[in-house]
Amino acid sequence: MKQETIIPVIYGPTAVGKTQLAFQLNNYCSDIISADSRQIYRYLDIGTGKDLPSGSVFMKTALLPAAKEHHYHWGYWQLPTGQRLWLLDLISPRRHFSAYLWAEITGQLIQHLLVDNRQPLIVGGTGFYIKVLLDGLDITSEKSAWRQKNYWQKQPLVKLQQRVKKYWQKKWYILSNAERQNKQRLVRMIEIVQKNGWQGHKNFLDSHINVRGIGILRPWAKLKKYVRLRTFQRIERGLLVEIENLLTRGYYWSMPGLNTLAYKEWQGFFDRKDTFWSALRKWQGDEIHYASRQRLWFRHDSRFTWVDGDEFTPRQAVKIFGF
Repeated sequence: MKQETIIPVIYGPTAVGKTQLAFQLNNYCSDIISADSRQIYRYLDIGTGKDLPSGSVFMKTALLPAAKEHHYHWGYWQLPTGQRLWLLDLISPRRHFSAYLWAEITGQLIQHLLVDNRQPLIVGGTGFYIKVLLDGLDITSEKSAWRQKNYWQKQPLVKLQQRVKKYWQKKWYILSNAERQNKQRLVRMIEIVQKNGWQGHKNFLDSHINVRGIGILRPWAKLKKYVRLRTFQRIERGLLVEIENLLTRGYYWSMPGLNTLAYKEWQGFFDRKDTFWSALRKWQGDEIHYASRQRLWFRHDSRFTWVDGDEFTPRQAVKIFGF
């Protein structure tokens, strides 16, 4: 029987100090895994708040199975703290992503790190990503089936062909050339495989792995103040120039990367339909609304200890995690 392994998690809304706490635990955690649904996009740096320390260097490394299958931009950021930061800059702003895909690659990455005797630490504010990783996903539910179908309909033909060939090899070889070029036909075949071959509850972590989480909060009035302040700081750092560069490079507003928080609110401004201040207020309102929803995840989860971000110290985190 395998010995129980504890994976620490730091969760909380934006602007509560999650990332800085992770950096301060460098003597205990060698690898940080980002759980942020926006920071997975390449070239979206300022609006998503990647805030990498000066001197950080991106290092390519051997592909994990999921990274190879989905053609991720794979590697880690080597930080001045000595830690490695994973799952930033994973995909192009053109591509769709999901909690399922994040949990899949994170589960594989955790196993890889543990084999190398490294200690991972999950840090982020996308509650659904972390929830799916910790508790798995019912892939036979109607809602999940709809998400899967919606995901496959958006994939390129070559990816659908690869999936069918991999999971229904006998059927693939008797398909006509016309059927192999028919996206709807291939999506339907994938649905059948999912229904009959992937039934049940999909777990992403081995049974011997358990989590111990810290949830960080700040008083609501103070948090809203921090959120508004951060929007001004990101504009000063060049958010609007970053968006202009993305548009110049051929990315457009309906793409998943630009159709996200901190970017989508500026479409009216760039289309000359909104003023600067109108777009800013819209962005600030969306950020505050998102932070209010982030506060609800794991509030009654016994695996998480909730703390005040203004008073909490790294020494207390070490005690909670049991390092």
